[in-house]
Amino acid sequence: MLPNHHLYEAAWGAAGLIWASCGAVLLRRRAGGAASWPRLLALVAAALAATLAGARLHFILLAPDLLHTLGWHALVLPVAEGAGLRISGGLLTGLAVLTLAGPSATGGRLGRAAIADVLVPLAGLAVAVGRLGCFADGCCFGTRCTAPWCVRFAAGTPAWWNHVAQGLVTTSAPESASVHPLPLYLALAALLASATSLLSVPRRTLPDGVRALAFVGVLALLRALVEPLRETAFGAGVPYERALSLAIAAGAGAPLVSRLRTQRGAAPRGSGS
Repeated sequence: MLPNHHLYEAAWGAAGLIWASCGAVLLRRRAGGAASWPRLLALVAAALAATLAGARLHFILLAPDLLHTLGWHALVLPVAEGAGLRISGGLLTGLAVLTLAGPSATGGRLGRAAIADVLVPLAGLAVAVGRLGCFADGCCFGTRCTAPWCVRFAAGTPAWWNHVAQGLVTTSAPESASVHPLPLYLALAALLASATSLLSVPRRTLPDGVRALAFVGVLALLRALVEPLRETAFGAGVPYERALSLAIAAGAGAPLVSRLRTQRGAAPRGSGS
């Protein structure tokens, strides 16, 4: 049985700090040191704020009754421990801010695609850290399973309450039923997506934007593969999350293939000059 460590907020806070600090350093290095620290820090801060707002808005759209109950407070108040955010919406809104404000923040030294190549794959590490908080709190848990690596969460965790509601355990049970450790699957998916985009091919051989698109596509595809293992009873999951992940993967895959084909078609002409 895993104890309830109450690390959800701390883990996601650490994830944001890791992404912002490392991202600002790497972005300045990519820009040749020309970009000012205040502008870069403002960029990553705005992207973080947009990510949080987008993740919250995505959650509210999936639970519209909260707006009737809490009014505008539903946009800012936590609903319950380990709940209230959806990472898909957050990543999309954060990416939108980077796309719109990035070139200005780097003093015009880097284009939107180059900025995305620096900052987007780095999100994999941040997501992995944040998912450890989900795991510690027993939220975002998976369906029941009997595999050796499956886990039980302590009484009082979201997983335990969900199983009480389903009648799988009683209120006197010290732990939940055994479930897939879905947050660890999602953390591994984020790390694999980052590794694929950062380590597969040397940067100089790729057109700008390929690494960012590869990260988004791989992460979305891996999420789609593990989403069937998420518990969806009693509002614990999102029924259409797999379809959304597949749509994001397709949306990233199309321009990725286009950029790679354009580069391949230009290679013979460049080699003959």
